[in-house]
Amino acid sequence: MDEEMVSIYTARDETEAKIVKSLLEDAGIAVWEKSDFAHTVHPFAATLSDEQLCVPKSQAEEAIALLEDYESEAETEDAFEYQEDDELA
Repeated sequence: MDEEMVSIYTARDETEAKIVKSLLEDAGIAVWEKSDFAHTVHPFAATLSDEQLCVPKSQAEEAIALLEDYESEAETEDAFEYQEDDELA
């Protein structure tokens, strides 16, 4: 890839990175993962390190907007679930 890659998201662990990466790839956005640890050398490092997700600079705005929409929906769902639990008390 010749285009400059920019970091748009830092996941807490490899699992979160894979979920967000999948969301972006499903939207047609190329994603590259960057980690501080070499997972092949340290197999458990995936649970200990932050994972940065990088996209081509030309797709960064689209990717950020998609993630903001996704996080907004997740917050709405969490609030809804909390209200349901509260109603049961």
